Amino acid sequence: MATTNRVEPYQALADVYQRAGFAAYGEALIPALYNVLFEMDWTGRTVLDLAAGTGEVAYWLAEHGLRVTAVDSSPAMVRRARTTTSSMNLSVEYNVADVRAFRPTVTYDLALSLGSSLNYIPSLRDLEGIFRMVYAALEPKKYFIFDLMTIRGLAAAGNGDRVVSDDEGAHLILSRNQFSYETLTLTTRYTIFAGDATAWQRFDEVHLLRGYPFQAITRLLEAAGLSLVRLLTTTLEPVDDARNLEQIIIIAQKGE
Repeated sequence: MATTNRVEPYQALADVYQRAGFAAYGEALIPALYNVLFEMDWTGRTVLDLAAGTGEVAYWLAEHGLRVTAVDSSPAMVRRARTTTSSMNLSVEYNVADVRAFRPTVTYDLALSLGSSLNYIPSLRDLEGIFRMVYAALEPKKYFIFDLMTIRGLAAAGNGDRVVSDDEGAHLILSRNQFSYETLTLTTRYTIFAGDATAWQRFDEVHLLRGYPFQAITRLLEAAGLSLVRLLTTTLEPVDDARNLEQIIIIAQKGE
């Protein structure tokens, strides 16, 4: 019988995050985004990676000669990221911190937040605070790239159960989704079974993601001094209207 442990988000998922395929999105996206940046005539050497998770974006950038500061609120995720980065003989500065409270002491040529991490931010006020922090952290005319699940996308996740990953003999991850139109939030309850046939453990995590109207996002960016310069699909196709998309990538730029 498995013992049950209720833990903070990503405390248990950190150990199975990469094997279960959660990291695949960032790993596939960052090389293509890097090409988009060069098409936009971006130059730079320093990157701030917010909500960096297990570090797949951070160490890819480090592999390509960039100096990366990575921030994540989960000690377990940062521990995994440090282990992977060290095994690759790369250097990334990792920080365990809530991105809402993080205050960089230097400026950067690029800021990133991928994997719909900003959907975890619970309020527009908190989101505005992050945008203002990013503005202060960026050099003039540099970019902030982030992605979000739209309200449509969170609603599409629906109400139901699914098997997220089944690695026989190693882990089983189940999820239960519930979307609220009243609060525009998606509650995902993960159940993680990890171990072996003789010593299974069960971990339960509750993740809360909030959807934001696209118009509110653009207003907050502008209020923080950041201008929307590109709106992209997750396959990096340009779009003019986010209303019919389930996930969007936003590229904003700091002014002079």
